[in-house]
Amino acid sequence: MLANFAGGKLLEALKRLMTNLRELRSLELIDLLLDSTNEAIHLLDDVCASLCTNLDRLVLINTTRAPLGFIHPACFVNLTVLKISPQNLGDELVELLCNLRRLKEVHLIQNNYTEMGVAVDRRRWAKAKFQVYLR
Repeated sequence: MLANFAGGKLLEALKRLMTNLRELRSLELIDLLLDSTNEAIHLLDDVCASLCTNLDRLVLINTTRAPLGFIHPACFVNLTVLKISPQNLGDELVELLCNLRRLKEVHLIQNNYTEMGVAVDRRRWAKAKFQVYLR
């Protein structure tokens, strides 16, 4: 119980730090492996609000343990590079990413901690104007 409390406090501090860095252009969150769906869903809420026009590079590798599709990356209108694990990718995100004019590259990255995500419908990828890399 104490570990969850400490982890929750640490996560809140990380969220505060990310929103206070107003000139941040690149953000990397690697192997957070969040268990709580609620924590993961709201992880980038405030970051989207404060950095939606600044961020141009976002790395979300193994943000969660279990598959959970995010839509937050599509909020960053000047995003040029997105690196994300398959468990955090879904149909809705791919469709939204296709509307980002500046997005040039999407890297789908797996490592030892990666769980398999839900397959994205191939018709969603057909609209993509960006390069997709599998690593």
